[in-house]
Amino acid sequence: MVAKNSGGGTHDEIGYYAATFDATDTATVGTLQVASKVAGARPVSHTFQVLTGNAYDYLYGAAAAPSASISGSGGISTTMSSFTATTAGTETNSETDTVEENGVFHIVPPTGGALDVYYEFDIGGSGLPQSVTWQGYVQTNNDNCEVYFYNWAGAAFQQVGSIGGTSGTTESTQNFVATTAHVGTGADLGKVRFRFASGGGDVITNLATDRIIITYTQTNQSIGYVGGAVWINTALSNTNTESFVDGTADNPVSTIAAATTIADNLNLRRFHHLPGSTSTLAQTYSGYEFEGEEYNIALGGQDITNCHIMGASISGTATGTGTIFERVIIDSAV
Repeated sequence: MVAKNSGGGTHDEIGYYAATFDATDTATVGTLQVASKVAGARPVSHTFQVLTGNAYDYLYGAAAAPSASISGSGGISTTMSSFTATTAGTETNSETDTVEENGVFHIVPPTGGALDVYYEFDIGGSGLPQSVTWQGYVQTNNDNCEVYFYNWAGAAFQQVGSIGGTSGTTESTQNFVATTAHVGTGADLGKVRFRFASGGGDVITNLATDRIIITYTQTNQSIGYVGGAVWINTALSNTNTESFVDGTADNPVSTIAAATTIADNLNLRRFHHLPGSTSTLAQTYSGYEFEGEEYNIALGGQDITNCHIMGASISGTATGTGTIFERVIIDSAV
């Protein structure tokens, strides 16, 4: 505990004092706890959150949200997560045989002379696709198999090339470049679909895939877990729990259950509720902080030992010891 750098407080009226904090007092981003004890008066304490300039502007500024810092990593590869045959004959082997390059092929013939199938990849909410590498062969009478990425913005497959077929079974390697339009958002967050289809009179005998992988980057465009807290806004509808994507200050989750999963995964112990949010506790919370303004917490009879609850309207009962309630409204016995 250190003394305030910018001097003491000044009496305003009816027992309220005003205090100013300078750049030295607020030099560290995160929780700032202020306490005052004056002879003849009760001790007073308040907890504040020191934000970066960008975070403050995003949450409280009148202008549009600031440009986010972007950091990422490249060269990550993963195999398919599923396979869908829209138009196809009886398969030999399955999509799980496309994980290794071992000469065991996932072979898909046409039906009625037509073929239309796609592999789907999951690159996560912060993933941006770079390319798909396919190893295999297309058996045709010198016709082509057309390849596509699904364009999620346009809600349609977009052709990105073709694979020339031969009458033999010699394996080749093909690489097809993706764009940011080829990764899903919302309920389809992180999905990439890569399609093979016959068209324009082309006749395919077999599509044989030895291995298929996607290469992507991970890019973080979030202002993050400001104040070391998982952010909750129950007016939204986001129950996803992907670390460093969900529960951030600019992408809050909508349930305390989702927030708890994220907090436990990242070893965080603070929840920040946006105004108007309501959370009902459904498990033990030991040593957590609940913060915000004008939000509601229903204790649900849970153990809240050593928790610190600030700025909430409290209802229900709880068990445990060492709990601190600060600036709360208690609606019923706790």
